[in-house]
Amino acid sequence: MKVYGCPEEVKFAEPDYRNFDLKVEEARVQKHKDELKAWLIGQGYTGKNTGEVVSFPVGDGYAQYMVGEARSLILIHLPYYDAYHYRMVDRFTKKEILAEIERAKKMSALFGKKAA
Repeated sequence: MKVYGCPEEVKFAEPDYRNFDLKVEEARVQKHKDELKAWLIGQGYTGKNTGEVVSFPVGDGYAQYMVGEARSLILIHLPYYDAYHYRMVDRFTKKEILAEIERAKKMSALFGKKAA
């Protein structure tokens, strides 16, 4: 599995910690996710799972990655909040990532929350 950082065209700037507002930051994160998904589609990653986000627990938070799907999958690290990386993320197979997406959707449906 290939894992990349955010492309230069869709960089995510550091939050303004002097005037931090969680609601503003959450809106900024969602806007960036939308822009990154659009960028991936523009790069030819037009599969049905493009734009899905997979999360893995790390420390006191999560490592998050956006999926780009064409013939194969790629992951783009999402540098939100603590910006954790998951050490073994490059070892996942396409099948495992797709299973993780489905698992997250089922958990969201069960608990009534939108998937990350």
